[in-house]
Amino acid sequence: MTLVAPSRQITPDHREASRLKVLYLLGSSRTGSTVLDNILGEFDGFFSAGEVRFLWRRLLEERRCGCGQPIGDCEVWGPILRMFLGSSCDHVEAGRIVELQRKHVRTHHTLRLLRRKPGDSLSPPGLAHYAELTAAVYRGVADLTGARVIIDSSKRPSDGALLRLLPGIETYFVHLVRDPRAVAYSRQRKKLNPDREIPATMGGKNPVLCTFQWVVGNMGANALRRMHRNDRTMVIRYEDFTRNPRSSVEKITEMLGERPQSTPFLDDHTVQLGVHHTVSGNPIRFDTGPTELREDTRWVEGLSARDRWTVTLMTLPQLLHYRYSPRVNATGSQRN
Repeated sequence: MTLVAPSRQITPDHREASRLKVLYLLGSSRTGSTVLDNILGEFDGFFSAGEVRFLWRRLLEERRCGCGQPIGDCEVWGPILRMFLGSSCDHVEAGRIVELQRKHVRTHHTLRLLRRKPGDSLSPPGLAHYAELTAAVYRGVADLTGARVIIDSSKRPSDGALLRLLPGIETYFVHLVRDPRAVAYSRQRKKLNPDREIPATMGGKNPVLCTFQWVVGNMGANALRRMHRNDRTMVIRYEDFTRNPRSSVEKITEMLGERPQSTPFLDDHTVQLGVHHTVSGNPIRFDTGPTELREDTRWVEGLSARDRWTVTLMTLPQLLHYRYSPRVNATGSQRN
């Protein structure tokens, strides 16, 4: 998105008369959230933010924004960070914010946050301060870019539970689900992540740990959606998204009450992607140009029989709930 001149000075306690829309993507990793985030960011008035929950940590780690610049030097995130951390982006203060997040907004805090109602005073003070910072980050992005809709693909349900409590923000949720066996295989595979000065590998995760995280993440997402307005939340399976990406995106923009005048889709399965200021996410966030969307079924042959059955047994109730068959054939998971 092209930056616009801020209409006023950005301050942490700034509030707009109009409510900002934030679309939060829920679910586990490797569900297509990064590419969906970037596709939506191609629409006028939408901003693809990536995994915002990592903003402060990525500054400390000297990681790169989706635009290719270090987070602190990015034309969007640099001014936002300096708003809170000073002209030198004080790493000590950034570390304090990371600690606040760790103490109050981890996955195991989800149920506690869901017991809060929008409009309630937040306590303890550390949680209230972190909530104010988070709201100010979203509002700062809107001021700097002119965005009406910010897409946050953080996925963690605790951050989503906090988001619904922030004043002045209209919150929407898309819960992305993918066959857990495909997720386990994808997270086993190692790939280069170019978001550091010296690219490092990501992946190589244990299938049992990945599956546990898949179960917990989706349970939290379900709990969060039950607490939210039905007309502002939806579930999309990765397999359905990759089968009909244009239709899936249109359903999301309709839920948001937005009617984009143009589309990045070149055809039903190909989208034109530009540069986006994504804080963190899958390395695909650095890809630009025409991108074809197809379901990745390499897991069908690549995942060992032992790991396949382990994941199937660990997830069986949810597997059936999301209409996946325990049995798999050569074309991938089958619907019930």
